[in-house]
This record gives sequence, C-alpha cells and structure tokens, in this order.
Amino acid sequence: MKPEFIRFFGNLSEFATNASLGPVKPNLWEIHYVNQITPGKLWKNPSDWHRVLPTLFPSVDPSVEGIRFVTYSGEWHFEIEPQRGRIHVKVAKMVLNQEVIPVLYLSLLARGEIGERGVSDLEAGLELGHSSCVRLFMALTSPEAHAEWGLKT
Repeated sequence: MKPEFIRFFGNLSEFATNASLGPVKPNLWEIHYVNQITPGKLWKNPSDWHRVLPTLFPSVDPSVEGIRFVTYSGEWHFEIEPQRGRIHVKVAKMVLNQEVIPVLYLSLLARGEIGERGVSDLEAGLELGHSSCVRLFMALTSPEAHAEWGLKT
C-alpha cells in the first residue's frame, strides 16, 4: 500500500500547491498493522494465546473452580529507541463482520515525529515504522506460529 499512499500524498501536495494553500509539510508519520489470527492449530481458546504470543500471555489457565476464564485483552507500549517513535500493541478477542468465529486481533501502531526531534522525512518515518513493527511482531510471536504461517526467522 505504500506506493499507493505516496501517490495519493503527492496528489494532495499538488492540490494544496495549486489551491495556493502552501506546501504540505508532514510533522508526524504513522503506520498501522492489523492482524486477525483465526482459531485453529495454534489456538482454540484465549487460554491458548501463549502459543501465539508467549511474551504477552501466561501459559497457565487462570480459571478456578466455579469460575471459568473467558478472554484477555490488553495494550502494551514500546519506545523505538532512542526516542524515535513509539509502537502501541493491542490484543483482544474480536468478532469481525458479525462472523460466528472470533479472531485473535493483534494491532501494531507505530508513530513518530518528522523534523528536528525525529526522522528526516516521511519516507524515513514510514520505513522506521515498518521495520520496527516487523521486528517487534517477530519477537512477540512464537516460533510455532512462525512455522505455521510459513515465516522465515
């Protein structure tokens, strides 16, 4: 989608210039990855999520007699060092588009500044966000998940 985004951004910049609005000068970059992991070999219930995301979820079912555990959800926040941006990770059980089968929703949203306190330009920010999200995704997800998805580690 990056080439399409760059094309649309170029069109916006051209429109702003032609409309005498001045140049478009981004001061922030942002990239968002959304993953929907369906139940199957890796997980059947949220208590299995440690098989997908072992660094975020415990491998112990927290149910106790008469109280059945149903689901987890949470947010984690990471800094792209040194203060070049942040990645916000969200995980939840979701039912999408009114489907019967819920999915494990994993979102990675990276953003940071452009200019003196950040990267040099929009392209550099998008690349930093992309590479940081990919590295974090690979670190958070299990080798078992990588094998199931056919990912090279």
